[in-house]
Amino acid sequence: MGEAEKAAPAAPLPRGLRWPWRSWRDLPLPVPDSNPPLSFDLLLGAAVPALLLHLDLHWLPTIAGGLLGDASGVLPFRPYTPILAFACIAALLAWLPFRRRGGWAHAVAAGPLLLGALFAGGTAVVLLPASLMGALVLGIGLLGLLPFLTAAVFAGAGLRALAHGRDRLGAGPALAMALLAACVLGGGCLAAGRLVRIAEFRATEVIAGERRGDPAAAERRLRLLHSFPGVDLRALLWKAREMGDDGDRRITPAGDAWRRITGLDFVEEWD
Repeated sequence: MGEAEKAAPAAPLPRGLRWPWRSWRDLPLPVPDSNPPLSFDLLLGAAVPALLLHLDLHWLPTIAGGLLGDASGVLPFRPYTPILAFACIAALLAWLPFRRRGGWAHAVAAGPLLLGALFAGGTAVVLLPASLMGALVLGIGLLGLLPFLTAAVFAGAGLRALAHGRDRLGAGPALAMALLAACVLGGGCLAAGRLVRIAEFRATEVIAGERRGDPAAAERRLRLLHSFPGVDLRALLWKAREMGDDGDRRITPAGDAWRRITGLDFVEEWD
């Protein structure tokens, strides 16, 4: 009789305690009901973010410097954010030609796309107060609302890619691959940004004469890094201040390189 009791099936759990799906492969995932046209994804997912990235790299420091007197306060995450934005746009452009095909690779593509949605949405939320104020004053602040549309495009693309991966792998494995891909991309962007900073400091030391090398080549590297990913070259300005004389404010090699690269007057930036 004891053996019969051991062989008896366990009593079912109460309804409120039952696992809502049979396995992690059957996790419920939201899937968009329709596929937007390719032109819609290209416009709001690639062209508009590229335009905003260009404005951010070349106009924002000038505008902030004119309004606030110092642009460094509004550029706290350079050069990491431009690198991440470029990587997400590239991921979308690489995925769009294969968006209607199946395969497990869609699960990998879903990670960067959903990361792009999170990044664009976070950027839009951060810029929302300034965008509303700018819209009331100049109207140009409406550009700050465009990241909301970009976030919607990336979110829709990421969910569609995740659905393709779910059909091949199951929901749980597809979601795990997407999270892994997002972590790899984010970590790669952080590493790339750190390497950019190291290259900036070393080139600055060459121009200042503290490291062996060609100052002209170092200046070309700084000019490239200033164009993309938008390094603000504060290290070069600080080095120029250290080398300069506070009495006559003479132009040092570092200050002269700063003026040639940025087009800004070194004496005005001194204060």
